[in-house]
Amino acid sequence: MRTLLALAALLLLPASTTARTVEGVSVPETHTVDGQTLKLNGSALREATILGIDVYVISLYRLNKTRSSAAVLSCDEPLHLSKRFMRDVDRSDMLPPWREAVAERAGKLGVDMARSAKAMLRGIPDTREGQILGFTWRPGKGLEVSLDGRVTARVNDPRPDFCRVVYAGYVGGMANESDIAKALVGG
Repeated sequence: MRTLLALAALLLLPASTTARTVEGVSVPETHTVDGQTLKLNGSALREATILGIDVYVISLYRLNKTRSSAAVLSCDEPLHLSKRFMRDVDRSDMLPPWREAVAERAGKLGVDMARSAKAMLRGIPDTREGQILGFTWRPGKGLEVSLDGRVTARVNDPRPDFCRVVYAGYVGGMANESDIAKALVGG
């Protein structure tokens, strides 16, 4: 009887893994946006300072996996970027680098993103260890910022350039850290 129960339990297990582990953090293989299943494109650990303090595990999701940052930055399909924080990070520490980076990327692209960037940044809250800050791009609609799945801001700017300004900081030629960019797109 025990053998039959053990066999039945094995048959009920999923055929494939539903998560991978990055630096001890469980990262789901999929994320659902508006009924569509996005696939994990890649994940990486973000460390701060020369001391290598773990800050968050970042993950990028798309409908179709790619190794091309240009494909990600085409912004022609839903994208989701999540950051699972490994420590508390105050909003006051996150906003200055975000403002600077968004302004720099918008300048390089030659677009005005002041209003959209301001709306997005209003949605970035203080984060605590274990929380997930998410950025979801919906083509033709805009960007949504969330904390643990609860929407904190909706930016109704459907321009692909706005998407590029946000996501280019993580993939492509304007990425803040090449190791993270490689892991998100090449991983």
